[in-house]
Amino acid sequence: MLNREISRVLGACKKIRMPKIEDKDLRNQIIKDHLILLGKNKKYEQELENLRTVHLGAYDKQIEKLQELQNQLQTETDRAKQAEIVREINAMTEVRDAISTLNKAQDEIGKKEVKGITPIDAVKFTEELQKQDYDCGIVEDIFPLLSYEIEEEKPKKK
Repeated sequence: MLNREISRVLGACKKIRMPKIEDKDLRNQIIKDHLILLGKNKKYEQELENLRTVHLGAYDKQIEKLQELQNQLQTETDRAKQAEIVREINAMTEVRDAISTLNKAQDEIGKKEVKGITPIDAVKFTEELQKQDYDCGIVEDIFPLLSYEIEEEKPKKK
C-alpha cells in the first residue's frame, strides 16, 4: 500500500460493521491495521504540510495573484484580455517552478510504501463482508490493504 492510498482505506474501514465480523483474528487484524494507518496518515499529512511550507511559504502573495489570474482566465471571453492574462501567468516563472517542485516532492512521498501493516486475507475478508450490508466502494477502497493470491491461468490442453 502507498501513502496516497491511506485515506481511502481509512474511509472504507469506517463503513465496516466490526461486530458483524465473526472471525475474531480477522476483526483484530483490521482494528490493528486501522490504528496503524491512522498514525501513518497523520504523519503523511504533516509531511505534505511541511513540504508546502518549505516550498511555497515565501510565495503566499504571488500564489494568490496566480490563482486570481487563473480564475480570470477561465471566465474571460475577450481573446486580447485572455492573451494578456496568459502573459502575466507565464511571467510568474519563479512561483510556478516552486509549485511544480512541490508537486513532484508530494508525489514522491505519496508513492512511498506504508510499512508496519499486515495485509488482510482477501478471501476471509470477502466472506465476512458478505455478512453485512456493503457496496463495492468499500471493496475498491480497502483493496490496497488486502493480500490475495492470483491463480495463473493454466494453458488448456488440446
